[in-house]
Amino acid sequence: MQSSQPLKTANMCFPDEMPADMTLMLIEVKHIKEFTQQMSEPVEKAVDQVVQRIMAMIDAPGFSAIDCLSSAV
Repeated sequence: MQSSQPLKTANMCFPDEMPADMTLMLIEVKHIKEFTQQMSEPVEKAVDQVVQRIMAMIDAPGFSAIDCLSSAV
């Protein structure tokens, strides 16, 4: 399955509930078959970077928390 397939399916099933614009931030893991409760150091650094990007988006002119909340409901 392509990574975009779930979004395409959701858009087909719920066209009125899907936002017109969406930003996805993903973190790739090195060993997908290994699972632990602890993040690896590279993943932990990537999480910090994603959080910084999200905070920058929130602080950017034109960002509306109301728009985010209304599309999430």
